[in-house]
Amino acid sequence: MAEARRMPLPGPARAAMPALGALAVLAAAATLAPGTAAAGALAAWLFALSVTTGAGLWLLIARLTGGRWPGAAPALPALARLTPLIAPAGVLLFLAGPLLYPWWEGVPGLRGEVYLVPWSFGLRGAGILALWSLIGWLAPRGPGPVVAAVLLTAYGISVGLAGLDWVLSRDPDMLSTAFGMLLAAMQLGLALAVAAAAGLDARAPQGVADCGGLLLACCLGSFYLAAMQFLVSWSGNLPFKAAWFGARTDATGTAVIVTALVLGVLMPFAALLGTSARGSPAVLRAAGASVAAGGVLHLVWLAAPGAMAGALVVAAALVLPAALAVPSILQGSARHG
Repeated sequence: MAEARRMPLPGPARAAMPALGALAVLAAAATLAPGTAAAGALAAWLFALSVTTGAGLWLLIARLTGGRWPGAAPALPALARLTPLIAPAGVLLFLAGPLLYPWWEGVPGLRGEVYLVPWSFGLRGAGILALWSLIGWLAPRGPGPVVAAVLLTAYGISVGLAGLDWVLSRDPDMLSTAFGMLLAAMQLGLALAVAAAAGLDARAPQGVADCGGLLLACCLGSFYLAAMQFLVSWSGNLPFKAAWFGARTDATGTAVIVTALVLGVLMPFAALLGTSARGSPAVLRAAGASVAAGGVLHLVWLAAPGAMAGALVVAAALVLPAALAVPSILQGSARHG
């Protein structure tokens, strides 16, 4: 019997999870500053969008390389199909722009006249989300290698813009040429993590081993890019970059990023270091859950400087019920895909 089979929650309980999450978010948001609630919702949306977009990317990569992981990770196509459903929530991001982005009312200089303005931000966001939705729609349908290559190339361009617009521009002075690569590595890792946590098929041992190796590579790659971004900023000693990191290194921010490091890098590294462990669906399920939890914390750390405790409550209230509902969500998506 495949390792992916396990006792699900009763149907009504799974169906009620998103509604319970919405009620929890409303209750939490009512006690928080609007900007804090918006930052938590941004982190949760980025997590969900990263998981679904990353799933589509893995399917496209497999079309180009002949990778065996789709056969071992039945959740990947179902997750990718959810992208066109999650992407439209970006409208809420635009509506919350005045709460999230200090440049919304205007910043001096050419960048504030052309790039960091609401109409330009909205147009770029619409284009990025349309592209990622197209990836989510086409990838499970097995496009040809040429189409897959074109989509992956377009994604490589768009992810840098997405990271700059949605995350880094929370401080309009912050720039990083490596942040797009970090976001891409996080999206690929989170997609594999959720697919592994949902259950891999033990009847495809080579595919399971590939998933384990790729998940480990994504964890290490994300850590390397994040660490290099910090080291380059530290060695450059530029005030605006120091201020960006400084806003995230209070007591709460330090606790959040250290916990994210433990859950998202150290624990999966220790668990997947052995070859046999990387081929075990049970080990990968635990490692995937750990990486996913670390990813949520990392995104909160990035998106909610100075208000992480409250933002983490909102993000958890959104993500946890959805995580419990993943089995039914994936089954429904697979039936209607």
